[in-house]
Amino acid sequence: MAPGVSENVTLAFTEKLILKGAQSAEEMLLKQFNKKRYSRMIMVIPFATDNVYVDQWSRLINVVPGSTKILLIPAPNSVDDFSLAGAFISLVASVKRSRGELDVISPGDRVMAHKNQRLVDLGDQMNPFDYWHVVNNVIRGRNLVWQPLKVSVVDMGQTRRRSELRQRRQYPHREK
Repeated sequence: MAPGVSENVTLAFTEKLILKGAQSAEEMLLKQFNKKRYSRMIMVIPFATDNVYVDQWSRLINVVPGSTKILLIPAPNSVDDFSLAGAFISLVASVKRSRGELDVISPGDRVMAHKNQRLVDLGDQMNPFDYWHVVNNVIRGRNLVWQPLKVSVVDMGQTRRRSELRQRRQYPHREK
């Protein structure tokens, strides 16, 4: 996860590297790739509107060997000012890779199943579990060759309540 991403991202990874400081992020990533080869990497980025972040993300991406495929995904974020969402979408669109494959899930991607809302808007409205489910649907809809993202379930009670709500929506006639 790029610097600035909350540690409570609920994705389950084989290995997880949280890059906290912008200064040491490149070194940490390079050290990880010197230890082990990876065929795929998911890079989760925070909501940002400053061009400094594009440079930082690009430097991190260019540390990764060209043989490693990268999927760039915006983290679910609480957005205080939605007028800045356009700037974030533009920033993510400007991220490029000099060698190798880079698949980008844009915060501006529209989600048909959610009234054609943008991903950045949904990330602000949904719990992380549902957000990553939507991201999986976007990946499938764009025919990207990636295994589905797996979500870590920390609170089993919360999951149970969510499934009960889903069941109530599917079978409203069963309610008393």
